Order: sequence, then C-alpha cells, then structure tokens
Amino acid sequence: MSDEADPAACNPVRLGCPSYMRSWPAITRFVDQVRDGAAPRHVEVSNGLGAALLDAVRSQRLDLAIVLGPVGDPSLTSTRIAEEPLLIAISDGHPLAALAEIPIPSLEGESLILFPRDVNPTLYDYYTSILANHGLRPTILAEPSSEASRTAAAAGLGFALTPASLAAQAPIAGLVHRPIAGHALVVDVNVVRRSDRG
Repeated sequence: MSDEADPAACNPVRLGCPSYMRSWPAITRFVDQVRDGAAPRHVEVSNGLGAALLDAVRSQRLDLAIVLGPVGDPSLTSTRIAEEPLLIAISDGHPLAALAEIPIPSLEGESLILFPRDVNPTLYDYYTSILANHGLRPTILAEPSSEASRTAAAAGLGFALTPASLAAQAPIAGLVHRPIAGHALVVDVNVVRRSDRG
C-alpha cells in the first residue's frame, strides 16, 4: 500500500444538494462524472435548500451546489444539467384528479402550496410568475418544504407544483400528479459555482 495520499481524497469537491434531489437521475449522473471524470475527485455531498446552498457557495463553504430554478446573482455562475417537467400535485379525492391533464384555468380558486419565499426566493418567484403568465394568481399557502407541500396537497388544502423526478421517486399516499394541459412547464436543475472560480 502506498504511503502517498490519494489526491482525490485530499482535495474533495464539496457539493450541496437538497436531500430530496440526491437520487434523481441527472444528479447521480453529475456526481458520477465528477467522481469518475478525467481528473477523478472525491465528492462530499451535504444537504441544504436553495438560498442556504447559494450562501454556502458564496462564502466558499461549498464548491458547488445543485438547485432548482434560476439563479439571479452575478457572483454565481449556473450551468443547467437537466430540465424537469413540472406536474400538478393534487389530492386523489379532488375532482381534477380524474383528469389526465389539468388545465391551468381549472385551478382558479385553489391555493398554491409552496415553501416560504425566503427558502429560495428565485424559485418561489419563478413558480408564481409562470402561473401568472398563464393567467393564474393563486393564494399561497406556505409549507416549510416540498414534502410538506405535497402532504398538504394530499390532504386537499390546494395544489403543489412538483418536478417529475420527485413525483416518480417519492410517492405520497392520497396524492396524484398530473401534467399541465397544453403547457409544457419546466424547471431547470442547475449546478452553481462562484463566478470567480471558473
């Protein structure tokens, strides 16, 4: 056994990622590419959410972060690694659950169940603006996380927007996911780094 330290282990890539996204195909492919690429590196993955992950990259506590949605900060550079279709998550007892696709106008009067804006301001604004661009300005019911939002939707408190990979990998009893009729709404999956780190 060599006494030399493994350079991949000595200089790991510190990656932040929401725990609910870690098993998504695009994320596992990205981590494998970093781990097994031309210059293999050990990857240390830590959990976090939107704004907290971006703050950790800014302050150099993380080298990279994986986030959903746009990143509106010139000190950070984002690279899209995937595009996730957005689905409507709604209680299986709701009349709209019987539809194969849900038209956006049919959600009028329903609450959008969403994480608090300070958790991820740009993603929050993205979700509300894409609905507004299609004529829907729902009342917001705040829940602390994506899982809590989907659980509240299953309880019939409103609807949530859910990336397709999350819907496929983390089903919740009493919840159905439906495509949006006539509109291919998507959200980007981005890898973010400090702009001065190339």
